[in-house]
Amino acid sequence: MIDFFLNQCQETDIRDIEFGICDDKNNTPAYVDRENHEKWIAVVDNPNQRNIRFTAIDNCIEILRPDGTMDSRCDTMIDYENNIVFIELKDERRAWISEGLDQIEATLIRFIENHNLNEFKHKRAVVANKKHRKFAVLENEQSRRFFDKYKVRISAQAHVVIN
Repeated sequence: MIDFFLNQCQETDIRDIEFGICDDKNNTPAYVDRENHEKWIAVVDNPNQRNIRFTAIDNCIEILRPDGTMDSRCDTMIDYENNIVFIELKDERRAWISEGLDQIEATLIRFIENHNLNEFKHKRAVVANKKHRKFAVLENEQSRRFFDKYKVRISAQAHVVIN
């Protein structure tokens, strides 16, 4: 069993109105940052100061393939109330959306094998890119396939809005 909710990979009780999610890309886990805005890859807007739990996945939770090698996985997830958001952080110019969605999909498959995704009423996945701060349009077919298969809404943007 893979536990996607390991305490040592989490920061809990986050109620900030705004915070950033960073990844130093040095084989360390992604993390929450409140002050160093230029390092933020994704920005979480939490205007109602909901209680958020942040979980680092990549470089924190071991997800192995049957042959024992490390499986592809997204960087992090946040959850609050009955919501979950899987987040892949990018700092690239080319092919970042398709690569990010592949990592999110690999993570979702393994999450579903080990946890009940249906415990969450609202499920989203976000590919965020520091080099492309504006919202990027995903193909309708891509969005529809993801929703039909996993019941997860996907987007490519730098802001994650907590409603």
